[in-house]
Amino acid sequence: MTGVQTCALPIFQLKMGNDVFVNAHSVIYQNTQKAQKSFGGDNAYLLFSAKHGSVINHETFAAIADFEKQLHDVPHISHTTSVITLLNQQLKSTGATKLANNTNLSATKQHKLQADIMANLSPTAKARIQQRLLTSLTTEQKAQLQTYTLSLLTSTQQLTIAHQGSTANLTSILTNPQQKQLNQYTQQLLTKQQQAQLAQSMLAYLPSVEKMSTSLLQDLILDNSHVNSNLATLLPKDGQHLLLLATLDKADMDSDVQLVNALNKTINQHPIKNITIRVAGQPAILGNISGEVMTTMAIMLGLAVIMMVLILALVFHVRRRLLSLLFVLIGLIWSFGIMGWFNISLTLATMATLPILI
Repeated sequence: MTGVQTCALPIFQLKMGNDVFVNAHSVIYQNTQKAQKSFGGDNAYLLFSAKHGSVINHETFAAIADFEKQLHDVPHISHTTSVITLLNQQLKSTGATKLANNTNLSATKQHKLQADIMANLSPTAKARIQQRLLTSLTTEQKAQLQTYTLSLLTSTQQLTIAHQGSTANLTSILTNPQQKQLNQYTQQLLTKQQQAQLAQSMLAYLPSVEKMSTSLLQDLILDNSHVNSNLATLLPKDGQHLLLLATLDKADMDSDVQLVNALNKTINQHPIKNITIRVAGQPAILGNISGEVMTTMAIMLGLAVIMMVLILALVFHVRRRLLSLLFVLIGLIWSFGIMGWFNISLTLATMATLPILI
């Protein structure tokens, strides 16, 4: 029979859910369950810290975005929030329009922003934007642009155009420096309304934040070398750290234990170069309590056995004075075995029986 009870020991488990402390049928427990179902539970915080420099760069953002996707498979995480997801949501909604119509930027910053945006666009997107730009020009602007383009041509390029005749494409034969000069001149011709339309067209083809270049990320996030005040909470110390919030679907100790174990596994399996990842928050603390409880209980059990051995050895001067410990061990096996077979978990309440059993 003792062997049968021993087989049930692996089934035996520690339970630390909310129903251990509060009656599962009580009003407060039911209300808490409804609130967690609608709004989620507590937040776990993951802090990504750069060992050198800043986290605001393409490589780090791409790696953190991939890590964030992995978190969606972690048990009990309902959704995550970071500066990457926040910027992606803003750019998809009203952020692109606000950025396009931002009058607070100087002409130099506006030009740099547009140049960085164009550098992040695909050739197809650039061609479509160029076509929209040409369509929006007035007849007078087109004539001025044509005249300026001809003035940029070298004698060799002029001979090429003369040879091609009416089928010649002026922009296709321009060199990169000439193309840059032409773009600058075109910007000078545009009205404010045309500039806003051009910016919106460019932003519409923007890649997601994690795919942007470092230069463009800095344009969007930094303001005079400091993180924008709206994003400072998620990028503490001017981008030396990045804060990611993981919202849980429930708030109880059992869920926190599973969360901490899964997070540690994910961190070990997906390291990020030059980045240290730390986990914080109430779920992280509660998730480690279970391990501490089991460790402390094992220590106390070991100390209790040592004390019993000492007392039996000093008080009872008989040959088989330690034999009684065997019956204590059998009693423990039977107690935990029966709890395992009947699915009775070890809780803070049932822990009180351990000293009595020993």
